[in-house]
Amino acid sequence: MTRLENILQEFTKNGLPENERQQVLSSNDAPESFVKIAKEVLGGYFSVKGIDGEIKVIPTTVEFYYHEEQGEIKDYIVYHRNNKNEKVPKPLFKLGFLHNHVSGIDITFEHHAHGSDCRSSVLIRAFDVIEDDKVVKKNETRSTALYEYLFSKCDIFSGIALQWKDGEPVVLQTPYSVRKNVAMYNGEDKIHANQKQEGQKLTENKKHVQCTRLWQFSSK
Repeated sequence: MTRLENILQEFTKNGLPENERQQVLSSNDAPESFVKIAKEVLGGYFSVKGIDGEIKVIPTTVEFYYHEEQGEIKDYIVYHRNNKNEKVPKPLFKLGFLHNHVSGIDITFEHHAHGSDCRSSVLIRAFDVIEDDKVVKKNETRSTALYEYLFSKCDIFSGIALQWKDGEPVVLQTPYSVRKNVAMYNGEDKIHANQKQEGQKLTENKKHVQCTRLWQFSSK
């Protein structure tokens, strides 16, 4: 078992500690559990082995997403959650499932805790790519480009080997940052730019008010 898997299993067993849940409800600061996981994700890498050998995909920036279906903490930007019009709840993803969506790829660690299904995941926002000990892509910030590097070495006959490898936990850049283009919500509705109040900042695309949670972490 990798160190990352062990940490995520520990997290999903008991959920976000109650003191950290209260911290999330009262401030924008990142809970220590997220910091601990971020150090491991940013210190490790994806090993991708296929028809042309092996590449290493090393995360350099990650963002956390956490939403309690029946609990108090809401993060409506989460893609894999129950919508108010759905009659059948979405099942929980298995630990370590790679969730591919329009914004990129998440490592998921969904679970049930505190009387609620908890949608928790890490989005790989930026990454390096190493092939034959050479850096072929440095701090790629197009999160959807991860599709290319994780799956480009496979064919439908010989397949692909994709596996997480631990490295050394990293020192995170501080201060931590807001998540890219993540809007602030009023209930399940995004707060649009024309609803901005004094002191609020807009998302990078200038369409919505920016969520102020400091849930993005970088190693460089």
